[in-house]
Amino acid sequence: MDPQASIPGFSFPLSGGLFRVAVRGLGLTPDLHVLDLFSGQGAAALRLARDPGCSVTAVESDPTLCRRAREYARAIGVEGRVSVRQMDPQRLELPAQSFDAVFALGAAPTVLGRGALLERCHFYLRPGGHLLLADIVYLDSPVSATGRQLLSEIRSDEPLEAQANAPGPVVRGLLEQGRYRFETESDYRQLLEAMGYAVEFSFLSPESEWAEYFERMSREYGDRHAHEGDADARTRLCEEAAAYYALGGRASVGYLVLSARCLEYED
Repeated sequence: MDPQASIPGFSFPLSGGLFRVAVRGLGLTPDLHVLDLFSGQGAAALRLARDPGCSVTAVESDPTLCRRAREYARAIGVEGRVSVRQMDPQRLELPAQSFDAVFALGAAPTVLGRGALLERCHFYLRPGGHLLLADIVYLDSPVSATGRQLLSEIRSDEPLEAQANAPGPVVRGLLEQGRYRFETESDYRQLLEAMGYAVEFSFLSPESEWAEYFERMSREYGDRHAHEGDADARTRLCEEAAAYYALGGRASVGYLVLSARCLEYED
C-alpha cells in the first residue's frame, strides 16, 4: 500500500466531499455489497471500499480504465474489497437481487437510457436496497400548484406568471450532441415512482462543483494539441464549458444526485 496514493476524481460535476455526504445519507455499512456501473477508474468504487468499507463490484468496459482502477485499489490497500470486472454494462449477466446498493453515476443513465437503467437496477437490487444516480438535468420542472398560488397573491399591476427555464437549442445541441436526451428532476421522480422506487433524497451540485469539474478535466486532458488521443475529449470539454458559462447553462442546467429505495413489485 502506498500511503501517498490518492483516489481519482470523478469525470462529472461531483467532488469526493459531496460524494461522501451522499454515501452517508444511504447509511451503508461494511457488510453490504455495492454494484458500481460504468465505474471508470474507480472514483466511486474505491471510495466506497475505503469508507465505509463495503464490498464493491465495479463494472467497466474500457480495459485501460479497468487496469487503472485495479492499480489504484492496490495502491490504497482495498484490492480485497473491490472486484473490477471488464464487462459491457449494457450486457450484464448478474444474479437477481444480489446487491444492497447500485451506483449509476455519470454516463450510466445516458448510455443505458433512464428507463432501461432503472429496470435493470431494480432487478439487481435486494428489496429495500438503495439506488444512487447522478445525471445532468434541465431546470425546467413544472411550477407547483402552491408556487402558482403564491404568485397569484402578490399585488401587482400585471399578474405574475411563472417563467419557463428551459435551456436554449444551442445549449441542448452541445450537451445532447444529437444522440442523448436529458430529463428534468420532476421527470426523474415520476419515472422512479412508476418503476418501483421511493425517492429518499436529492440535491443539485453547486456551481463550485462545476468549476472543480472543469478544472479537473482540463488538467487531465491537457492542452488541446498536447495529446492527439485526447483532442476530441478536450474539444468536448470546451463545448460543455461554453454551454454552461457562455450560453445560459448556469441558469437552466444542473447536475442531479438522487437516492431512491427499491420497493418490492406487487403481484
